[in-house]
Amino acid sequence: NRRGFTFGLRRLTRHVRDSAYDASLLTREIEVLRHALVTLYPWDVLDGHIGELLDRLHGEIGVTGVSLWTGCPPTVHLRSRDLQPRLIRSAGGLFFRPTPRFYDDASCFQAVAATDATRERDPLRILSEACAVRRMELRAKVSCSLAGGITARHPTAATVNAFDDASSGSVCLANPEIQRFLCALATDLSSAAGLSALELIDSVIAWHEAAAGVRAAVPL
Repeated sequence: NRRGFTFGLRRLTRHVRDSAYDASLLTREIEVLRHALVTLYPWDVLDGHIGELLDRLHGEIGVTGVSLWTGCPPTVHLRSRDLQPRLIRSAGGLFFRPTPRFYDDASCFQAVAATDATRERDPLRILSEACAVRRMELRAKVSCSLAGGITARHPTAATVNAFDDASSGSVCLANPEIQRFLCALATDLSSAAGLSALELIDSVIAWHEAAAGVRAAVPL
C-alpha cells in the first residue's frame, strides 16, 4: 500500500545516506515497491463489480496490476466480500473464450473447453478493457499441470505414481499431447489484447495427491 511504499523509500534513503549502497540494488528495490499485483478469479470479474474493485485496488491501495486465473485448477474459494454465493466451488478449466484454430493439433483441448460461465461473457476481455481504462497491468495465470478437467476426459494424460496409480487431477507434462495443448494455449493467450505477461505455474511432473494429504496405511 502507499504507506508501506513511503516507509520503504524512507528505509532505502537511510541506507543510501548511512552506507555505501549499491545504486543498482536501490533501483531494483524501488521498482519492486512500485510494482504490486493481485490475483483475481474469474468470478471476481463476472459479478458486475469489477470497475469498483479495480478503482479501490488502484486508487486507494496502490495496486498497479492484476493477474487473472485463465487456466485454473479445481478450486474452493471463500469470498471475503459480501456477495452471493460466498463459497465458490469450481472444477477448474479455461476461464476465457479460446480461439479454436490455435488448437487444431491439440486433441485434449476439448477436455478443458471453456466453462459455462465464459460462453456468454469473457472475463479476460472484460478485465482487459477495465485495466486499459485505468492503465493497470494485466497478466494471465495458468496452472500447467492442474488445469481442471483434463484427466477426467483424457485419462492417458494423467501422471502416475510408483504404483501406477493415475492422478485424478494432475497431467504429465512429458506427454506430447499436453505439450501441444500448452503451446497452443500460450499462443492463444499471447494474442489477447492487453496482456503484458503469462504466469505459468505448477510446471512440475508430480502426483499431486501426495501434497493433498494422502496418508499411507501400515499393513498389519
